[in-house]
Amino acid sequence: MSIVKRFTLLAFSVLLLAGLLSAQQTTAKIFGTVQLEDGSLVPGVSVIATSPKLVGKATAVTDENGTFKLFNLTPGSYKLVFTLDGFQTVVRENIPLVAEQTASLKIEMKLGNLNEVITITGQTPLIDVKSTAKGMTLTKEIFQTLPKGRDFSTLVTAVPGVYNEPMTGGLSVDGASGAENVFYVDGMETGEVRGAQQRMQAAFDFIDEVQVKASGYQAEFGGSMGGVVNVVTRSGGNQFHGGVMGYYQGSALSGKLRDSLRLIPDDPSNYEYYNYEKFNKQNFSRLEGGFSLGGYILKDKLWFFGSILPVYRTNTRDINWNDEPGAALDSFKREDTWLNGSIKLSAEPIKNMRLSASFVANSNQWRGGLPGDNPSTNFPDWQPMGSSEFTYDKMGQNAPTWSTSGNLDYTIGNNLQVSARFGHYNQNNASILDPPGIYYYHRIYNAGGEAAYGWPQDKIRDNNWENYTWGLFYKLSKANYTRTSANVDMNYFMRLAGEHSLKAGFQYVQIMDDYDGACPNPMIILRVGRPFSEQIPGSPVNAGHMGKYGYYENRSPFGQLINKARSNRYALYIQDSWTIANRLTLSIGLRAEKEKIPAFSPLEEYKDAVPIDLGWADKLAPRLGFIYDVFGDSSLKIFGSYGVFQDCMKLALPEGSYGGFSWISHYYELDTPNWDTIGVNNEFPGQYWGSKNWRIPSINETDPDMKPMSQREISFGMEKKINDNLSASVRLVNKKLLQAIDDIGILMPEGETYFIANPGSDYVKRQYDIAIANGLLPEGLPPAQKAKRDYYAVNLSLEKRFSDNWLGGISYTWSRMTGNYSGLNSSDEAMRNDPNVNRYFDLWMTSYDQNLKPIDGPLATDRPHYFKAYASYVLPFGLTLGTVVNAYSGVPFTTEITVNGQQGYYPYNRFDTGKRSPFTVSADIYAEYRLKLGKNSLQFSLNIRNLTDAKTAQRIFGNYNQDNVYVDDADFIDGVDIKSLVEITDPRFGQGYLFLPPLEATLGIKFAF
Repeated sequence: MSIVKRFTLLAFSVLLLAGLLSAQQTTAKIFGTVQLEDGSLVPGVSVIATSPKLVGKATAVTDENGTFKLFNLTPGSYKLVFTLDGFQTVVRENIPLVAEQTASLKIEMKLGNLNEVITITGQTPLIDVKSTAKGMTLTKEIFQTLPKGRDFSTLVTAVPGVYNEPMTGGLSVDGASGAENVFYVDGMETGEVRGAQQRMQAAFDFIDEVQVKASGYQAEFGGSMGGVVNVVTRSGGNQFHGGVMGYYQGSALSGKLRDSLRLIPDDPSNYEYYNYEKFNKQNFSRLEGGFSLGGYILKDKLWFFGSILPVYRTNTRDINWNDEPGAALDSFKREDTWLNGSIKLSAEPIKNMRLSASFVANSNQWRGGLPGDNPSTNFPDWQPMGSSEFTYDKMGQNAPTWSTSGNLDYTIGNNLQVSARFGHYNQNNASILDPPGIYYYHRIYNAGGEAAYGWPQDKIRDNNWENYTWGLFYKLSKANYTRTSANVDMNYFMRLAGEHSLKAGFQYVQIMDDYDGACPNPMIILRVGRPFSEQIPGSPVNAGHMGKYGYYENRSPFGQLINKARSNRYALYIQDSWTIANRLTLSIGLRAEKEKIPAFSPLEEYKDAVPIDLGWADKLAPRLGFIYDVFGDSSLKIFGSYGVFQDCMKLALPEGSYGGFSWISHYYELDTPNWDTIGVNNEFPGQYWGSKNWRIPSINETDPDMKPMSQREISFGMEKKINDNLSASVRLVNKKLLQAIDDIGILMPEGETYFIANPGSDYVKRQYDIAIANGLLPEGLPPAQKAKRDYYAVNLSLEKRFSDNWLGGISYTWSRMTGNYSGLNSSDEAMRNDPNVNRYFDLWMTSYDQNLKPIDGPLATDRPHYFKAYASYVLPFGLTLGTVVNAYSGVPFTTEITVNGQQGYYPYNRFDTGKRSPFTVSADIYAEYRLKLGKNSLQFSLNIRNLTDAKTAQRIFGNYNQDNVYVDDADFIDGVDIKSLVEITDPRFGQGYLFLPPLEATLGIKFAF
């Protein structure tokens, strides 16, 4: 057997073992025309492309129109050689390419001897005149010289319209929440399966480039209403290369922990800014060290790259339980280990066929617990939670996370490209410690707390006290989520009234949920000084009744058990990029999907139920666009796009609404101060007030005609080349939510019922009509509201790519985001990550203010003005300096009142105060000194985030009351001043919190060879 055949079999075996990957493209193209000085086209020219990043060579021959196409080019810098007998050889060097770019070239040849070589050194055009997509590609030249965190996501915020918004679950792209993005690593989707936030991390040391798409992307991309983030890891080469590196962070290199806004524990009628380190001590150290090696197994045939970069982080916390000066401290320690690594193989077994396979690991394990973990979140009520009664050093969790991917790209002739991509993603969590016993949690609502009732001193606890940290009551045996996907597509080029690039493909995705985590012991929540908040049929008391000391609840069962529930999704897409007269390109595409979500309930009656079944006709997403190359030389383009983008269902909704999660609360009068006897031997003192099932499966309450969550996007823009390395752009974009999917709470004859539907749909209106007809809701109820989110923005940017030892960019974004729905992550609920099961529509009145005007106004993360700037300079003696500066508006301050047990009621509509959190300015810097050691180098780096240690509050506390206001539905309709019904106001109202994180420095050293 020949070596080529053996190698081909080996390469295919590696590809199959790699697992399964998604549709995300990670290669580039070069299209061009070869002509003579007089403009005559030259057919038959041989074109050969080579790059240190490309295994093998890419070849083409110009057709009768003098055009050539080079496909499947790995991002990197390219050299092209043009040869034809009777003509001088032309060499074009230093052509940089990034993922998904289509570079356009015009080459001029002259008659002469083939041995005469004309070498042209110059950059490719800055502007891609074949694409309507708008975003940014961060190459190594950019991210190796700018300040950043240790993960790729920390720098993508340099893209206009992309922000880090913790209140919406991470990256916000054009106003969308964090769960509406799609993240890829080497083409495999690696976002969290349950909630869709970024899960996999990848250190910049092992990345070639990071691409962010914000708008205008084509039909092959599905599942995103925000942005598409694609990470391309490093490959091997025909030269061996690698490095040994280490990084350190720690308390000694960080600023002071930020204050937290909280109620004073002994006096909840007042607030304070509490700094954890006033009476307690906290220290951390983070050490990261590893190596990488890349090279070849067979030159020009088989390359490899491998890396390993473990991270060790230690947190110590010395607790003063009662904040008493001079008191003895209890010490606790938590140790985290991340095992990060990657392996990548690249091959060209035969001409014009390329294979790659990669494995990326990002696993974590931790040992030892920290009471009150973690104060750095600045949660407004945070205090040293937990108690010394629990041994925290036995805690721990294992969380292996990894992805594997493989792809095949084959170019047939000059016009056909075929690709197959496969991948698998796996995440899991399992605790090593069983729950320590009965869980007790004290919530105090009265002035003076438990002492005001004369409780014995040894029974008195502060507000929010718990005997061990929230969440440890679960016995988590496994939380295994997987995603498996496969994709095949074809790209065909033809001429018919212009040039067409036709792409069609099929995609299959399966997500799986295998979960075992429940609370095996009584879970007791005391509501001291609070009237009963529930209206339960058959209860001896009504809502508003006050027990002797309040009431308590025992949640049992409480937890989740799911046995390998699977959801399948299929997609077909077709896209035509049609270029007319070499200047106008029309982009016409359509994506169709079919998606099924089964019941997650273990009950036999739901075994074959499929509550959500969206067919091909339900999920049609057109994508249209145009690009006009004004002068035909790629120096100025005008573009526009229209598209419908649809979400793909996450698992949070089926887990909670289709029987996976069980939660029944049993309510009792709190008539004893001996709270620590409650639940012992399954004894529950006090009058029983009834039970409520908070998770009745909504399988039969799902709208059979429900539409997918979708968004319409319209964008227009212009890009102008100023010189070979400098460009300016403007983009106008509107993104309008068409439909959302959420749970809608309505009081029905069977009790409070949650329907899974499109808010404001005819189905929801019919359920309200039934409730009204049964006298459960009053006549005159205003109509059910649709979910609304409108985002308008104008982006202006100026970018200079690396040349003359420096690069930079500056941008300004004006935007406005209004509506009543912030997205799959609720910014109104303090970073809640429960896609499709937020609280926007749990009660009808939360869609209206007290004057029955529909809620509609600036959303909680609306920031009208955002300025960004970045720059780096490489000095001749080996020193590199870089900076990133951000300046942005604050977010709206809106009055919120808790009504009928429901958070998120805005009596005066959104942004009633007309005030915002303060304007924020922050700056990061990076410095690196590179010492050359022959062909090798030794690098020393310093990265500082929040250089000035700015402490700006990122949000203003909007909750007006501590108590729970009860208002009858009829009174809402007749009109009522909600604020006048508040008896216990919250003193934190109007105060700033969630402060900008403190200064953080990272020291690094790297030996590169």
